[in-house]
Amino acid sequence: MRPYLHEFLTAAYAEYDMIICMRWVELKMGQLGFLNNPNYKITALLDHQAMISVQSHSGRTLECKPLGLIWDQFPEFYNKKNTIMFDDLKRNFVMNP
Repeated sequence: MRPYLHEFLTAAYAEYDMIICMRWVELKMGQLGFLNNPNYKITALLDHQAMISVQSHSGRTLECKPLGLIWDQFPEFYNKKNTIMFDDLKRNFVMNP
């Protein structure tokens, strides 16, 4: 876990809903204390099965996070203009510039 992550999420929670998408999401979030933190709430957890396969310009198949899926399912709440994505893997931004 990165330093000050809980403090960052506490501050972000004042303005944003938080949706987390990753492999083994429920296990990891529980281990890191995300699911029962009294200072913020996670709106939704998405595991790797929700990720979308796309073809890169180089021909490789990449798995990326499905922001379009979230926007399509909940257009009254989420869209390109009110979503911020944080990730340390460049490939996850391939469909989410």
